[in-house]
Amino acid sequence: MLEIGTGTGYSTALMCQRLGSDQVTSIEYDPATAARARAALAAAGHAPRLVQGDGLLGDGKGAPYDHLIATCAVRTIPPAWLRQVKPGGTILTTLSGWLYGSGLAQLTVGEDGAAEGSFLPGTVSFMIARPHAAPDLGDVSDLLHQPGDERPARYGPEIFQDWVPLLSGPTRRTRSPIPVHQDGRRALARSRHRRHQRLLRHPDSRW
Repeated sequence: MLEIGTGTGYSTALMCQRLGSDQVTSIEYDPATAARARAALAAAGHAPRLVQGDGLLGDGKGAPYDHLIATCAVRTIPPAWLRQVKPGGTILTTLSGWLYGSGLAQLTVGEDGAAEGSFLPGTVSFMIARPHAAPDLGDVSDLLHQPGDERPARYGPEIFQDWVPLLSGPTRRTRSPIPVHQDGRRALARSRHRRHQRLLRHPDSRW
């Protein structure tokens, strides 16, 4: 088993407990984090093979592996992972993007070195691998000082005079925003105890 991202060593310890320390290799990029995890694992009585390095490059020395599990998210599957997992082996990793959408993918590596699989149900989130992270946007206030052309708005606020939705949005008993008619009446649709009602409220508070 190859683990990408030792972190605190907690998940590494779980794998050691289940598989045995001699069956587990774990990679951590950050030296200080790797040292703390090594000490914690030793104190818990586990002795997996620990590597300090870039997890996206995997561990060629210990390959091929039956399984690879990543405790970081990636935008694309690193080629090294495909090479280092034997045919029929699995890759379990979180695929993520720069807009923070993510899904847990379980892939099986084929004889041709490609991998295919599906997303597992549920919600999962891991910190994205540093080389796969979105670029720094810098000081976005700089955008306010860029040259540009001004033009008048095509539509003004008067278009809301005939029909104005309630800006606060729907409530528990309201399925849609409340429209306001020209004469001030408000239409309200609500559901309660499986009964649907449509009400019209007059400006003098009559329903």
